[in-house]
Amino acid sequence: MADKKIVGLDLNLDQEYIAEAVQDVIRAGIASALGDPGEIITAAVGRVLNENVDVNGRANNGYGSMPYIKYLAKSTIEKTMREILVEYVDEHRSELKAELLRQLKSKKFTDDVTAAFVSTIIAASKNNYRMPVTVLFEKPKDY
Repeated sequence: MADKKIVGLDLNLDQEYIAEAVQDVIRAGIASALGDPGEIITAAVGRVLNENVDVNGRANNGYGSMPYIKYLAKSTIEKTMREILVEYVDEHRSELKAELLRQLKSKKFTDDVTAAFVSTIIAASKNNYRMPVTVLFEKPKDY
């Protein structure tokens, strides 16, 4: 019956026109059901920023979780601090190196390392099952 004409009138409708009209009606229905776009965006952004995440930024409501906005602020501060410290170390590398060498050569450092080494060996030797540390004293070979 689609091919029949009534008094010279063609009743065939363009399928693309019908599809566009249906899509327009559906879009209008969805827009009216959702309401004001500004309110929707505000609510969506609020939900995202206040969603609880873990220390890696993944959604989580468990222990130690925090709002996403707090995670972003914390991450940004940490990243910026790292960049600043890298710049500072690069600028003052020679002074830092000199001070590190000075402290490593100091008697206090030697005494502290020796005391820590001896106390670790003594604590390990008290283990009844095994002594996980092997200490070997031998004269170095001359090459």
